[in-house]
Amino acid sequence: MIPGGGVHLFEHVSDAAIREIKEETGLDISSPCPVLVREIISAPDEHRLIVYSRTDYAGVADPVASSDLLDVKFFTRVELEGIRPQISPIVRDVLQETGWLSQP
Repeated sequence: MIPGGGVHLFEHVSDAAIREIKEETGLDISSPCPVLVREIISAPDEHRLIVYSRTDYAGVADPVASSDLLDVKFFTRVELEGIRPQISPIVRDVLQETGWLSQP
């Protein structure tokens, strides 16, 4: 799973990304740049836009999982290939489109 969360009313998407990563991992990031957007519609109760961003890692601290996460870790491309079956389909598609996972 990739850390994320909701955007507060009148909050910029980039500010939400900075806040959510800090809340969920303790990491400081800067200049998040959206790279892909996914839409999930499950009528009548759910309509979500998921914005995936690239960013610079601005801190020196090790990531620490918040109460929302069991664990947090950086992965190399090789490590991601090794856990491919455990990655959700939507995240797997995003990782493939951005070059972090090979195409099947």
